[in-house]
Amino acid sequence: IEPYGLERIEALKGPASVLYGQNAPGGLLNMTSKRPTAETLNEIELGTGSYDRRQLAGDFSGAMDDDRRLLYRLTVLGRQADTEYDYVEEDKIFVAPAFTWAGDDTTVTILSQYQKIRSEGGGGAPALPAVGTLYPHPDGYIPTSRFVGEPDYDLFTNEQWMLGYEVEHRLDDVWTFSHSLRYADVDTDTRRVQGALLADRTLYRYAWAFPETARTVTLDTRTEATFETGPVGHDLLMGVDLQYERSRFEETDFPLVSTIDVFDPVYSGGITVPPVLTTIDQTRRQVGGYIQNVMSYGRWHLMLGGRYDHAQAKTDNDIVDKADGTHNQYTIRQNDEAFTGRAGLVYAFDNGLAPYVSYTTSFQPLGGRNDKNEPLQPTRGRQAEIGLRYQPTGSASMITVSAYHLVQQNVATSTSGAAYIQTGEVEVKGLEVEAHAELGDGYRAIASYAYSDSEITETLRDAQLGNQLAFVPRNTAALWLDKSFEDGFAEGLGLGAGVRYIGHLYGDLNNDFKSPGVTLFDAGLRFDLGRLSPDAAGASLAVNATNLLDERYVSTCLSATGCYWGPGRAVTAAIKYRW
Repeated sequence: IEPYGLERIEALKGPASVLYGQNAPGGLLNMTSKRPTAETLNEIELGTGSYDRRQLAGDFSGAMDDDRRLLYRLTVLGRQADTEYDYVEEDKIFVAPAFTWAGDDTTVTILSQYQKIRSEGGGGAPALPAVGTLYPHPDGYIPTSRFVGEPDYDLFTNEQWMLGYEVEHRLDDVWTFSHSLRYADVDTDTRRVQGALLADRTLYRYAWAFPETARTVTLDTRTEATFETGPVGHDLLMGVDLQYERSRFEETDFPLVSTIDVFDPVYSGGITVPPVLTTIDQTRRQVGGYIQNVMSYGRWHLMLGGRYDHAQAKTDNDIVDKADGTHNQYTIRQNDEAFTGRAGLVYAFDNGLAPYVSYTTSFQPLGGRNDKNEPLQPTRGRQAEIGLRYQPTGSASMITVSAYHLVQQNVATSTSGAAYIQTGEVEVKGLEVEAHAELGDGYRAIASYAYSDSEITETLRDAQLGNQLAFVPRNTAALWLDKSFEDGFAEGLGLGAGVRYIGHLYGDLNNDFKSPGVTLFDAGLRFDLGRLSPDAAGASLAVNATNLLDERYVSTCLSATGCYWGPGRAVTAAIKYRW
């Protein structure tokens, strides 16, 4: 999803199955597309930056008639950019038209978008050996820009389009009816050459390809009501949603190709796409019904919600035997259902303090099979949380402190081939502190700290029992300080600087590969050019830099040949004109 096409991104922490269904217990990101506006909005942005980045974007919105009932919005973006990695670049086109008809009690919005990405070099950071990145090599560290694939083979492409609508109708002062539908068509293809084994300086490599397609339909119909029963206020939400998806995955053979010297690479070329050995066609259907009521009595606020899901999946597998070319075809059917719920209680004091407690559960069906060709059971999660929010009266500042205990069951871990072992349970006990503070005189601060104590509590693999979860750092922290100048010689200038700390983390469940913690610095500058001259009204300049000190670090390391350098210093600049 292209961020320029979004109005906002919301992080919903913890299990959110009551409203959304089929969700992992850690939470989800809710991404809201830009909607048409009645007020005229015109924006053109020209951007540049590190690694020959070139970007042109535009956002146009307004009314098509004098009554402001017919509204439109058109968001477009084009980008060409190299990357910090040799032979890796990306081209992107994004177009998103939207229309709204706004009646007295009814609003209809049509949303659409098209995106095409072509990324030479495989679409991302190359996977490198642990020796030379995570651990020192006798000849030094592998350059952060090193590409170990094949320039004329590695490729990532993505083409997708979405079309949908939203209808909202106010029935009366109490009830509102809403209905939304979206169809999405996604085609991606990934081709890569990557390392299998490092011997001294020589990297033995293999080639693979993984084309994927998906066609999805999502539908949500809900009613909302706001009313009172005596001294108790109610915000009631009830709805039904449906999801349908057809997807196809093709996995090729993994043949060995020419070797490469990781410190002095010479690319051989001439690699062709390997033959397809595994084809998976999957159809998934899900229907869910949900209800949630937020009740208010004085300073007490109680939320109760429940959801029932019924999910079905049919997976057709076609596996080719490399030895004789015969096909092993079989079908796996899954039929899962679950009830999930959540409850939360908040007490709001006059002084802005609001202690709360909550308990939620989650449900997520899994595709795939175990080593007996039986379908995997859905994972289930539960989370208990207690916390305190503080927002001083009349202030935009807020501090939140929370502690939680999260458990996920039926965790699946891969084995040889496409099979999984599913007898796992993991726990995460955490503490989070977040603060958004308006400090006065144009100063603003954002700070956060998270402690996550993760542990594998049940598994058939004895060596993993008690280990830390992969990709879950125990400690993370961030601080950002921003200053806006509203008068004086620097009028119209904005400055910001921040620091991020990411603690050590493991890239595998055996905890064999541990990436050390890292501290990164970022900075930003913005200037309202209209403060210099009335002729420049509506124009602004923004410059942003990440990893300002160009710190070299390993972001993750999955295996002996699956380590990734973290992003180095990158600077972007954009001139924006609004009218």
